[in-house]
Amino acid sequence: MHSSTNSLEAGGSARAVAGETGWGRTIPDGFGARLREERKRLQLSQTKLAIAGGIKRLAQSQYETGISMPSVRYLQGVAQIGIDLKYVLFDRRGDGDWLSAADVRRIEARAFELLEDFVSTQPEANYGAEGRFAMFQFLRAKLTDEARLKSIETSAE
Repeated sequence: MHSSTNSLEAGGSARAVAGETGWGRTIPDGFGARLREERKRLQLSQTKLAIAGGIKRLAQSQYETGISMPSVRYLQGVAQIGIDLKYVLFDRRGDGDWLSAADVRRIEARAFELLEDFVSTQPEANYGAEGRFAMFQFLRAKLTDEARLKSIETSAE
């Protein structure tokens, strides 16, 4: 598996990491299996999903076997055809109905703040609206997952 990284690449792409991140928790094991499961749920071939993600079929196969991890640009493309990113990345289904409207606003504001902080530290990069939105979705899902875990830990005490 490729080494993990916390940095986003120039051109609006970022690597999803299955290793240690600045946010503590990582993408749970089984990313590739969940990606394959979602592809099959949507009745797509590896080639069709690869095309939606802007990659070649071989790269799709490597994602599904855990040999490598995809870029944010890929994740954005496959999400547009119905892949459940929350499930694939974080092994969580559902839309966060357990959150209050205030919690959702707080999480989204923090995700936007993190995104803007990152982009401002990368003046040489040109992040388009699609790339920024994909990064925002990723950050929002990660923060929502962390809020859910914190809620579970708090209720167990």
